[in-house]
Amino acid sequence: MKNNEKEPKLILKKEKEIVATKPIFIDVNILNTLKEIKAETNIPMNKLAQEFILFGIQHMEIQDSED
Repeated sequence: MKNNEKEPKLILKKEKEIVATKPIFIDVNILNTLKEIKAETNIPMNKLAQEFILFGIQHMEIQDSED
């Protein structure tokens, strides 16, 4: 990335709280971070997970291993 280019950001818009849960299987530390973001934004966990995964897919770069 060039010095004058900004890093991409994932923009989340706050929503009204909806009471519903769905299980997802992720690392506990990631889950805790998602819970903090959910508390701040009221975005459902499932939607947060989908947004972060989609963002990662859209901004990923695959490199050869160094082995």
